[in-house]
Amino acid sequence: MTALELRARSRVSVERYDLTLGEWVLVCVAPCRADVPRGSQLRVPRDRGHDVPGLKRLRLDEARSEVTISLRGGSLKQSWAGVGVSLLSLTGVIAGAGMLYASRDHRDSASRTDESVYLIAAASVMLAIGVGITIAGRSRIRAGRPRRTPRVPGAIAF
Repeated sequence: MTALELRARSRVSVERYDLTLGEWVLVCVAPCRADVPRGSQLRVPRDRGHDVPGLKRLRLDEARSEVTISLRGGSLKQSWAGVGVSLLSLTGVIAGAGMLYASRDHRDSASRTDESVYLIAAASVMLAIGVGITIAGRSRIRAGRPRRTPRVPGAIAF
């Protein structure tokens, strides 16, 4: 068995794949400690780890007896908001490019060109913000060695 310590800022659960049942079973809800079979495959359930179909799974190393997992549950609403902002911004970039192309034949093309460039620039900034929001809404799972408390000579341990 592997001693698993789960750390997270929010209420995030972890599931493991049980080979005998052939399905995912709940291990625990963070913050918690649990014993799991060595070499287990872990995942964050879809309500928190919504990065489907590329839901990141983690396979525990067979050689480790203790593992600490740090989780940051993603937000489905945040990811969809980022996608929405990105799509609207992309529409603005396309509209600005169309305006820039259409203004090449007009007499007053200088002011129309400026308007088009401003629209493209503003939409590009919003596109970058939308992509950032989408990326920030993803779930993250990281495994590492458990933290050891340093031993100080002469100190009293409880």
